[in-house]
Amino acid sequence: MSHLVDGVNTAAKMNLGHKECVLVRMGSSREDALMYFRDLVESEEEWQNYEILLSDLAGFVRDCVQFLIDASDVAQIASVQDRCYSHATVLMLTRHVIESVDGVSVLVERGCAENCGPLLRSAFEAQLGLLYILDTDSKRRALSYQVAHAHRKIKAYRKCDPNDLLGKQLRAELKDDPMTKVFNRVPGSLHFRC
Repeated sequence: MSHLVDGVNTAAKMNLGHKECVLVRMGSSREDALMYFRDLVESEEEWQNYEILLSDLAGFVRDCVQFLIDASDVAQIASVQDRCYSHATVLMLTRHVIESVDGVSVLVERGCAENCGPLLRSAFEAQLGLLYILDTDSKRRALSYQVAHAHRKIKAYRKCDPNDLLGKQLRAELKDDPMTKVFNRVPGSLHFRC
């Protein structure tokens, strides 16, 4: 893209006459990051150029998302033949990356660069998990991920059960907290046993 300058540090800049505005800046401090608001634009042409730039950036991110979707679909079709539960971990983490990056494309299109950070971080962490799983011993690592996830869910369910030891401990720790009442609103028909 011709709009990209300064390589890694700055994704896009616009020259607005006497002002220069950073649209997307990675690794910048709070003081560096300039915000871009409609009332700072001096002409309609500048605003249209800004919207075109945002549209181009969002289109690029959407193309990346589509590439991930296509690759995921190919992997999913290939995994059906193996009938192995470990593939579900890789496919679900890939889906998480797709959803996060797709959310980034929506934010970029609207000029909300500051809000992309949590989504990009989440996608990055899922990607690291995928790379770890796929590095070596993929089947065992993927199944271990599923087991750890199941254990976290069981522990959370046990904390919601007032009759379970974990539920009693949590309620004792939070006895002075006014939000403790929320735990008692868990439907009574939910009985979790490990």
